[in-house]
Amino acid sequence: MKLSVSRSSVWNELGDEFDFYRSIRACGFRYVDYDMFSPMRTDDAPFLRDDWLKTASETREKMEKIGVRALIAHAPAGEPANPDMTEKLLWRTQRSIEVCAVLGIKNLVYHPGGLMGMTQKDYLDFNTAYARRLLPTLEKTGVTLLLENVGRWDEPYYCHDASEMADLIDAVDHPLYQACLDTGHLSLADGNQYETIMGLGKHLRGLHVQDNFGSLPVASTTRMWRQDLHLPPLMGHIDFDEVMLALKQIGYTGAFNLEPESPRCGCLLYDDNQKGLPLRHMTLDLALEYYNCVHDIAKHMLDTYGVFEE
Repeated sequence: MKLSVSRSSVWNELGDEFDFYRSIRACGFRYVDYDMFSPMRTDDAPFLRDDWLKTASETREKMEKIGVRALIAHAPAGEPANPDMTEKLLWRTQRSIEVCAVLGIKNLVYHPGGLMGMTQKDYLDFNTAYARRLLPTLEKTGVTLLLENVGRWDEPYYCHDASEMADLIDAVDHPLYQACLDTGHLSLADGNQYETIMGLGKHLRGLHVQDNFGSLPVASTTRMWRQDLHLPPLMGHIDFDEVMLALKQIGYTGAFNLEPESPRCGCLLYDDNQKGLPLRHMTLDLALEYYNCVHDIAKHMLDTYGVFEE
């Protein structure tokens, strides 16, 4: 497996997109999870302008010069089932697919939509129809859309485990619609990592590898990010031997993509009142030490199971 890493909010005050690539390349990473959040946050964002194709082509050239390549990407997040957001998110996801094609990225991860009060049928019907609206763009580009498991045990409308994800994948019924497993999200849903990976089998085309300490009672906190910690692997309570054994048994060959994050900073990302505070982000030196450590932990995991690939 090739070792990949996502761009964390740690980097938002440490430099631009390409500073991040240069920095993580120095830490040993050659592959990244491309972030579609920032370049599509507003309607006049770079990839939503008329000259987006030129921007995407220049981005690919700069990445190649730095020696970094994206193996997977993440579509802009939001709530597709909210009628006020449905069309906007659909447009951004369609453009994300097109950008992936220019950047040479084969897999794009997205979050399904759901609102409290939805029945299982409501959820399945909405998300099947939403995904099918993306199929023409997927077929035109050859990019595969990956359904990510999200939500907690107290959110009944989200895909929690292999069987729930398979229900939606089977309903969409298209070879360019597959699955991405987020180990941290599965932990929050009290899911079994080994059984879920084995259950997904050939449908598993992407990973978000992160750690946490599982779910807390709703009364303990109403803020999801306090539980969805995005710690590096081996820093929480997830059994990564289960993860590695299952990946090896199903013959997974996709990216081993890490999602280390700084949850507090991530949730304050666009809060102008927080900008410039001295402890809001790590210093560059600390971030480099942190990412060196994250790289070494993940490489140790892959080496131990004999699946590391340059």
